[in-house]
Amino acid sequence: MANVAFAAVPVTSTSLRSGFKAFNPLNRLIRWHTARKTRDALLSLTDSQLSDIGLNRGDVDKLAFGDTR
Repeated sequence: MANVAFAAVPVTSTSLRSGFKAFNPLNRLIRWHTARKTRDALLSLTDSQLSDIGLNRGDVDKLAFGDTR
């Protein structure tokens, strides 16, 4: 029988959960809360300030929430 060497790869709880981030309700809540705060901050800017950074009011939701809305 051949000797087979296995590399020691540490398994952490983070590495185990990394594949399930999109389905974790807490992560979804955190992403939504962050997007909402981003949206609110951008909407508090004037049209002139938004224009200075290359945005308009119509871009805000798309930028904050991405393709999730």
